[in-house]
Amino acid sequence: MAGNEILKSKQDANQVIRLAFDDATQRLRTDAIVTATIGSVDVIIDAAGGDNIAISDGVDTMAVNPDGSINVNVINAILYSPKFYYNAISAVGASVLTTILSVTIPAGKTGFLQKVTASGENIAKYTVTINGTPIDTARTYFGGSLDLDLNYTSLINFGYPVVAGDIIRMQVIHTRPNVADFNSRMQILENI
Repeated sequence: MAGNEILKSKQDANQVIRLAFDDATQRLRTDAIVTATIGSVDVIIDAAGGDNIAISDGVDTMAVNPDGSINVNVINAILYSPKFYYNAISAVGASVLTTILSVTIPAGKTGFLQKVTASGENIAKYTVTINGTPIDTARTYFGGSLDLDLNYTSLINFGYPVVAGDIIRMQVIHTRPNVADFNSRMQILENI
């Protein structure tokens, strides 16, 4: 029967093991190239057992102090402080683009626009501008909240960059027949 033959060696089991195992490398002899895919692997690092991990740029290696802390050198650090601005306006008429809040970044300052909130008594279209250029638009609507929260931060971003002299405005326009009150708050991170 082709394919069902059993290959038999003329050597005993001990001889087969001795021929397959290389004492010098402590490995099985092979001339095969094998690619294997394995599932997830748990790696346990035990410092008490002599395991360690080094963090290096190829030249310098990070040193860990005996208490487990590390020394950090901060170069050209700019310190920032959050600034909060608020304004409310009353009796805004329909179809009139109105500035609720305007903030000018002071001379010598830079920073990041982090957050703008706004709300009003009517459904409306809100626009955030920097130097007259819209950077964001949001709308409130029937059946939804009349509040909005625009957030420009993320895990890798302090916010929308601004520099001295930039004018940031929150503007509103509504088309309802009645006048309405609106308010807005801005959070800007400014350098100290």
